[in-house]
Amino acid sequence: MLTLATEVDRKVALCLLIPIILSALIVVFASFGAATQEFGYAVWVRKATCLPAITELYKAGYRWAWVLPLGLAVWAAFLVRKPSCSLGVLTLFAGTECVLLTLWVAFSALAFYLGNQSFFAGPQ
Repeated sequence: MLTLATEVDRKVALCLLIPIILSALIVVFASFGAATQEFGYAVWVRKATCLPAITELYKAGYRWAWVLPLGLAVWAAFLVRKPSCSLGVLTLFAGTECVLLTLWVAFSALAFYLGNQSFFAGPQ
């Protein structure tokens, strides 16, 4: 029976950790590419518009998204430095990665959505 204290061999752990890190790289690469296109080449960039605060925050910090897969890779390196690691730690790693990537994708989607909306003040 598997428990969180079950020891997992390094080879098995690497078979789990490498795809997790690659998925984080794919998500960050896609969001970084979309943000570069949006904030560098979109038509509205040439206009003097005021962006929503969330979009301004995303515009200022999307270049730092590469810290996420880098941090996960460092954490994975610490996990596989021993011949085995516990299943609980691997589960914590995978769960943390899922939560962080979900938050990043949600933040990206919200920033892009709000950045491409037109808000009008006053009666319609």
